[in-house]
Amino acid sequence: MLPEKVSAALFAAIEVFMFYSCTYWGIKAYSKGFLAVRFYLFSWLVLMLGSILNTFIFWKILPINIVTESILPLCSLLQLLGFAFAFADKTNYLEHKRQLQAITDPSTGQPNRTYYFEHLPHLIEKEFPDSPNLALIMIEITSHLKLNQAFGTCSSRHCSL
Repeated sequence: MLPEKVSAALFAAIEVFMFYSCTYWGIKAYSKGFLAVRFYLFSWLVLMLGSILNTFIFWKILPINIVTESILPLCSLLQLLGFAFAFADKTNYLEHKRQLQAITDPSTGQPNRTYYFEHLPHLIEKEFPDSPNLALIMIEITSHLKLNQAFGTCSSRHCSL
């Protein structure tokens, strides 16, 4: 069994390591575009800060009073709020992504038929309020493979727009 001071020092070292690693990986994930990580990062940093301050109280570096006794519960509460915001942010991101997938073609990222049926009438009405009736013709090619086998693929030498 390790003495109390040695185990407390090991625990403090683990806390500091977790503090730095959570900060590093959180900033790295945020820089790659994962925006919900800002709330996860806040949550972990607050929890680690509360834990480190609680360790200082254990070592009698900080005095025990009403403020220092409430540090860990307050940090835990802030951590839970941060996680709640992170989950809400992630849910909003997934919903936006789902809506975007519903109106775009997954292979090209271009607007699909649903987009045009929903948005084009409003755009035409806005841009051409006094124009005569317009018609939209959509051609759906269902067998790209047979078309490519019959006529070949379109390259810059064979096709011109």
